[in-house]
Amino acid sequence: MDIRYNVVNWVNRSGSPQRAFSYGSSYIDPRTGEIIKGVVTPGSDRHREDYLIAEGLLQPYSDGKPISTRMQEMALARIRQLSAHEIGHTLGLTHNFTASVKDRASVMDYPFPRVDMRPDGSIDLSEVYAKDIGGWDKRAIIWGYSDFANGIDENAALDAIMKETLAQGYTYIPDVGGMAHPRANQWDDGADPVAQLDKLMSIRRRLLDRFSENAIQQGQPMATIGEVLVPIYLLHRYQVEAVAKSLGGLYFTHAVKNDGQQPTAMVDPAEQWRAFDALMNTITPKALNLPETLIRKIPPRPTGYPSGIEIFNGHTGPSFDPIAAAEAAAANTLSYLLNGERAARLIEYQARDSRQPGLLAVIDKLLDKTLEGAPAYGYEGELQLLVDNLVLKYLLALAADPKNAENVRGEALVEIKGLRSWMAGRVGAGASKKNAALFFGLSQIDEFEKSPDKFVPQPALEMPPGAPIGMPGIFDAPCGNDNGAQKDF
Repeated sequence: MDIRYNVVNWVNRSGSPQRAFSYGSSYIDPRTGEIIKGVVTPGSDRHREDYLIAEGLLQPYSDGKPISTRMQEMALARIRQLSAHEIGHTLGLTHNFTASVKDRASVMDYPFPRVDMRPDGSIDLSEVYAKDIGGWDKRAIIWGYSDFANGIDENAALDAIMKETLAQGYTYIPDVGGMAHPRANQWDDGADPVAQLDKLMSIRRRLLDRFSENAIQQGQPMATIGEVLVPIYLLHRYQVEAVAKSLGGLYFTHAVKNDGQQPTAMVDPAEQWRAFDALMNTITPKALNLPETLIRKIPPRPTGYPSGIEIFNGHTGPSFDPIAAAEAAAANTLSYLLNGERAARLIEYQARDSRQPGLLAVIDKLLDKTLEGAPAYGYEGELQLLVDNLVLKYLLALAADPKNAENVRGEALVEIKGLRSWMAGRVGAGASKKNAALFFGLSQIDEFEKSPDKFVPQPALEMPPGAPIGMPGIFDAPCGNDNGAQKDF
């Protein structure tokens, strides 16, 4: 509490799992704006999620071999980045969620671990987190803290710094990027969101195909494989959000009059369809399935190891439910794809530019690749049926939710009517999985027509939390308090 000292105060918080907020606070002289004291308050167990990710990536616990130090190194690298991030807040810096597209230009972004796979299939974590502050951080400090000699026009000097910053290619989009700006994302990496999603899906598939008890330490119940499986099965979850922003997305800057920045620009239609295809690749049966050998290794949880928020929920009682895990992952993609605000932008942008995809074309292509596509069989068939049901659920919700624009609800209704006719024309005789799926879909549409208010969005099975902190249902966004603190995940 002594005003003379700046403090980094590591706080141990009770609760399991300990995913607590971190703060970067400043105490400011209201007369001058001078920062008198900085107080950083990080949670002491912020490494937990990184350690779990590292265990899943490396699966390091081979019998008779010493435990690798790479999990600890990855976790400490994240703590190093977190410390710099919170100290940045004490200096007055806010989040810059476009920094990751310019070679990790700022510690004020929320970083996703950079994971590479070598040709032999081993995981490379040599650049997992940045080791230094970024170029944007330096430019922001130069602008905010430069002292100018007597006789220098300070406003002109600051304008010159800003022009040079823009000329170097730095952009700044803080928390207001929302679901629109394709390059303003939390927990993403790289300059090309689609390429990064494709990369993560490839790494994820390789890891899942060889996932084993080497992900847990000797003496641990086999059921605890589930905790380590979650961050690998959902390795792509935040990159899905980043890619979805290209569809009906809007590039924008916080342009100031005559500063030369382009205020807004629509995303090229070809890039939007590229993003669509990448999103669809995350909900195919081949992307969602788990190896039979792995499923058989995850028994119900033993006494003393109760279920919690860090494992997948399910519909099968105590046993591990691989289809429910797929539900959480697929619902994540579809919730972004059929987001009401995105749908409204798709309609608006096509009205202004006929080359833009539009909502009807997006839904048509979505239905063609899911409900109206060729059926699959066995385990993959059940996964496809799961995705089909989710598509229908989100489409009905798009039409039912009164918060959505009326043109969005109208176009969704047109698609629902067409889908109903398609399904009714394919119902056959007898009991079969195909007929069961068709009858269920038709019953949902019938119920929707009777009581559309019942289809206002309800969550599918929630994913376990994946950010370094947070609890289910808490939106991953920072907020301030009266003395200028920034709360971070």
